[in-house]
Amino acid sequence: MKKLALLAITILIVCSCGQSSENKARKIIENHLQTTMNDWSSYEFVGMTPLDSVFTKFEESDYMKEHRKKMLTAMVNTGDIKSKLRSCEKSVESILQDSLLYFQNIEDSLMDVFNVQRESFKGDFIGYETTFSFRGNNKLGAKVLSNIIVTFDKDLTVITNVKEIDN
Repeated sequence: MKKLALLAITILIVCSCGQSSENKARKIIENHLQTTMNDWSSYEFVGMTPLDSVFTKFEESDYMKEHRKKMLTAMVNTGDIKSKLRSCEKSVESILQDSLLYFQNIEDSLMDVFNVQRESFKGDFIGYETTFSFRGNNKLGAKVLSNIIVTFDKDLTVITNVKEIDN
């Protein structure tokens, strides 16, 4: 029984000493709001979702940027050949049809590779995110409910982005 009580006390001390990530995030957000709200004295905390990990998105990856250039080039080439086909002589038509088929195959291959890469993409961890709700007076003095999505860096020390959510 003494060992169990000692273990419970130790756990309680360890848990109470450190500041939780959510509390740390809330303090950072409130410090930010002190400088951005119209009337900080009217501030009321409403709620906050648990912190969630944020990862890089495929659409923002270097691979995606390079692949987009290749796709656009192939599409432009295909479009050029299609427009030439409309106004070409019969003797050139078969050559252009072969070229069109060639570039359409390139487009299809690029799209297949793109889809495989998108499906297997694993983003890099870049920080945390939470939805934060609070009340405060607007510019006219009316109390309004605001919801924001706040993104933090990996170390949970700096806000990297704040986005207002329409109510």
